[in-house]
Amino acid sequence: MQNITIKNNKVTNKNAFYNAYTKDAIATVNIVKNTKNTKQMCTNATVYKIMLNAQSAVAETTFENDATASSYYCMLADNLASITTFYYANAENAFICVNKVMHCVTQHLTYYDDAHVAESLLANTVLADADINNYCYLSN
Repeated sequence: MQNITIKNNKVTNKNAFYNAYTKDAIATVNIVKNTKNTKQMCTNATVYKIMLNAQSAVAETTFENDATASSYYCMLADNLASITTFYYANAENAFICVNKVMHCVTQHLTYYDDAHVAESLLANTVLADADINNYCYLSN
């Protein structure tokens, strides 16, 4: 985990800025304005990996006539659309708030059975160990 300081909207460590676009990592970012604010952030590369996982999930799923399968396919497609929109809206940001990323990943989940979708989206990223129950409520 990296410690990074952003002062006057500028990353003070140039290596951290470059690594944010090339490495999947979590960083503690100190945002210095009039007061100090610390947030858990992940890199731009992390969100890119999540977007690729979402694209793969949609590509591997077949749209069927069954209502349950169709609902599942639509949920995957909605996840891909949300994550892609989120990624490109934040493409210029080297570091992105973990809470916002997790909201984007979990916003279309409804049931406990959907938890594996978030796990597959977060697979092979630094957020793979995140407990999605900390970011959303899933029902029976």
